[in-house]
Amino acid sequence: MDFQKIREQIPAAENHCYLMSAAASPLHPAAFQRAKQFLEDLHINGDIHWEETLEEIEGVRQRLARLINVKPTEIAFVSSSSMAMNIISLLLKKRFSRMKSELPEVLTLSNEFPSTTIAWLHQGYKLHFAKPNHGLYTEEIFDQTRSPETKIFLASHIQYSSGFRLDLDFVKTYAQKHDLISVINATQSFGTFPIDASKANFLCASVHKWMMSGYGICILKVDENFLEDIPLAGWLSQKEVWPLVNNRLTLLKEAKALEVGCAPMIQILSIGATLKWIEENGGFSPIWDRVKTLSAYAKKRFQEEGVELVYDFPQESSSSILYVKSDNAEEMEARLKEKNVFVSARQGSLRVAIHYFNNESDIDCFIQAYEDCKKDL
Repeated sequence: MDFQKIREQIPAAENHCYLMSAAASPLHPAAFQRAKQFLEDLHINGDIHWEETLEEIEGVRQRLARLINVKPTEIAFVSSSSMAMNIISLLLKKRFSRMKSELPEVLTLSNEFPSTTIAWLHQGYKLHFAKPNHGLYTEEIFDQTRSPETKIFLASHIQYSSGFRLDLDFVKTYAQKHDLISVINATQSFGTFPIDASKANFLCASVHKWMMSGYGICILKVDENFLEDIPLAGWLSQKEVWPLVNNRLTLLKEAKALEVGCAPMIQILSIGATLKWIEENGGFSPIWDRVKTLSAYAKKRFQEEGVELVYDFPQESSSSILYVKSDNAEEMEARLKEKNVFVSARQGSLRVAIHYFNNESDIDCFIQAYEDCKKDL
């Protein structure tokens, strides 16, 4: 991948020192162009290309399935990770009810983003929150937190509040060992890290962060063994749509049955364009290599300049989210913004999120602005 070339096509990267992709990224140029093309066509021609658009959406589903190693029939597009978690929690509630079992308990992580946990609490699940050791989660910690009634393992692939990365191979092994259903929120990794979604029963990821594909869409993988308990239905959930039958139910045994009404076409086409660019340029591996290299550079420069990190995880647990210590994170964030440097104040620290469109000069710019702001406070 020519990362300098792609950077030159992203105005936000050229105009700002933009280190907040963990909050939201600028649009990928491929996503922007496809969205603009779709809107222009809708404006000029109306809905005459409906069938072609539906075919393109199925192509997006197939490309996504290839890139994350699942079947196209296991992929649905929903509005957000919050909606995905509502769907999964309802699906499992329906499944356990059908099996005449009590609602199971859930093992999760104490510093999860609320979109991961709130839906489960609302549906009446009991959650056990594992507490990390200096940001790290281990099998021993999970064992100490899990109860005999725990049947679900719920976690983010990368923690928004620390940058800790959970090993999906571990998730698969641990879930099988303890007969747990695994649910992964990959919002903070999808777009930079090669994800094998077959290692989890359920996986979701919003695309406005590292996938650079805009707000309003989330990918959802539902293992084919759970498709008989689809909890939502609409006219597009039927096996045969166009007879427009309204008095009997013949649901698809596919995840797209969850796309109960007209699709958010512009968002799906946008992510499709980004996925196409990624697939044609070698997949997620070169992107991961790029952000690893930049993150290593940032850690080296931070150490040289005395910029303290809150966490320094080993390579197998690290990501491109770095937390910098700050006595007044909110004030520092505002001061940095005045210097055209954009990071996020989170957990009383500054979150520096490094993407593949960033470069070494962004990191050096942050360090200089950070030191200047410290002197002013």
